Amino acid sequence: MNFRVVSPRVTWFIYLGIELLAIPFFLLLLFDIGPYQMYDSMPGVRLIQLTLLCVAIVIPLYFEFYNFGSLRLHMDASGLTYKSRQVDYHLSWNEVKRISINPDAPGQLSTGEYLCFFADEEPKTIVARSGFNSRAFGLQYRKGLPELIAKYTDLEIENLEVIQKKR
Repeated sequence: MNFRVVSPRVTWFIYLGIELLAIPFFLLLLFDIGPYQMYDSMPGVRLIQLTLLCVAIVIPLYFEFYNFGSLRLHMDASGLTYKSRQVDYHLSWNEVKRISINPDAPGQLSTGEYLCFFADEEPKTIVARSGFNSRAFGLQYRKGLPELIAKYTDLEIENLEVIQKKR
């Protein structure tokens, strides 16, 4: 089964936020609406602003194809495979020694935290995607994931009860 590493809900929330902020300003500048009518005498400034807003409008495409949108985790009977544009890591289920939901930097657990698979008995704590490596990687927690993992391994998921109480 293929998963996005970053939850689709979080991804689309980010994209929608960017678009809801950038598109109205772009249209105001493009059609000389509102306080932007004064730019008739300053076409260079207007062109720079339109260019920056165009970049803001298409930046979700960059995120989707070259940043966090392109991160995938494949889970099947043979194990786990983490894929990004630069790396490809694989752990078989026999190699996985520990599964944990890790707290964020301040030490708080929330429903947006990463569920990580570790090949080491005493691994370092991973706070963000930047800490993923060939021996430890994961994906954001989402409903149904513990049941799917239980089909492949009998390892207990650490901190799962804290997350389930919050939902």
